[in-house]
Amino acid sequence: MVIVGLSGLIAHFSLVRAFRHADASVVAPMDFLHLPLIAVVGMLAYGELLDPFVFIGGAVVFLTNYANVWRVQRAKG
Repeated sequence: MVIVGLSGLIAHFSLVRAFRHADASVVAPMDFLHLPLIAVVGMLAYGELLDPFVFIGGAVVFLTNYANVWRVQRAKG
């Protein structure tokens, strides 16, 4: 439990540091990278199956964030 707690604390600390160096529209999509990584860890470590809903959900999250970043970049340019 201590390792999990420290890992969560370090993850949040790292995310806050990233927000200091870059805009949230750049940092937030990178934060969603943990979704497919955790799906793979669940498959390898626990034998969970990757059903289509995992990929559909990941695609929805990725595409909406990509569209948001694209829209912000277009508005700036």
